[in-house]
Amino acid sequence: MHKQRVEVRILNPGNQAQSVQSHFETWFVPDGPDLVFRSALSPELSISEHLKWFYGMLQFHRKFIRQLEESGIRTVIRISVRERSFTIEPEAIFLAHQLHLATEIGFRE
Repeated sequence: MHKQRVEVRILNPGNQAQSVQSHFETWFVPDGPDLVFRSALSPELSISEHLKWFYGMLQFHRKFIRQLEESGIRTVIRISVRERSFTIEPEAIFLAHQLHLATEIGFRE
């Protein structure tokens, strides 16, 4: 089984960090200057399953995420994988498309 880590990261929200944390309650937690929402699913599940889960969690917060984007705060999906071969199902890409999120993929040992 592949082990992956999938998260949604709000990059350096600065003085809006409190507003973000209030809006999402306990979902986003501080990680250095960023706020991060890590997938609660098992790392053994596929990247697609993680992305679909995030979409289910964040789909009703599109307006807020776009407001952050308009104020210059970037939100990205970060995917960290161990193997260089993986598949992302087309419907799983919907999260990034709907929320205007960049997707970053990193490979780790």
